[in-house]
Amino acid sequence: MGGSEGSLLQDFWTAIEYGGVPEFLGRPRNRGHRLIARWGEEILLETSCNQKVWSSILGLEQWQWQRSLKSCQKWKPQTSLTGILISWNLGPLHLSVALPYIAQTMQKGAAIVLLQEVLIRKGTTVKVGREL
Repeated sequence: MGGSEGSLLQDFWTAIEYGGVPEFLGRPRNRGHRLIARWGEEILLETSCNQKVWSSILGLEQWQWQRSLKSCQKWKPQTSLTGILISWNLGPLHLSVALPYIAQTMQKGAAIVLLQEVLIRKGTTVKVGREL
C-alpha cells in the first residue's frame, strides 16, 4: 500500500477490494492514531479478525469511517517529537489577550493542547483543593 499522506482513502479501498483491511489498519496505528485503528477493527473486522463484506456494514458507519479517514489524512503523525502535551492556565491574561500566544503555542505541533482559564479568588486555597 502507498505511503503518501493523501492516499490513505485510496489505500483503504484497495484493502477492501483485495482483503487487506487488517494490514491497512496497521497504518493509522503506526502513525499514532490508535483510536481510529481500534474503531476500524470494530466495524471492519469479524471477531475472528476476518474482513467483513463492505455492504454488510451500516451505511452511517460507512460514511463516518470514510469521513474519519479523510480527516486522518490531514493529521500529522504522532511521534515522540510531536507527541507532547501542553497545559496552560491563562489566568489573569484572559482569552482575548492570550490569542497571539495561543497561536504561537498551536504552531509547536503538540498532540494535545489544554487551555484553561482558572480564576482563583484570594483566600480560597482550601476550597480549590476540594473542588479540583
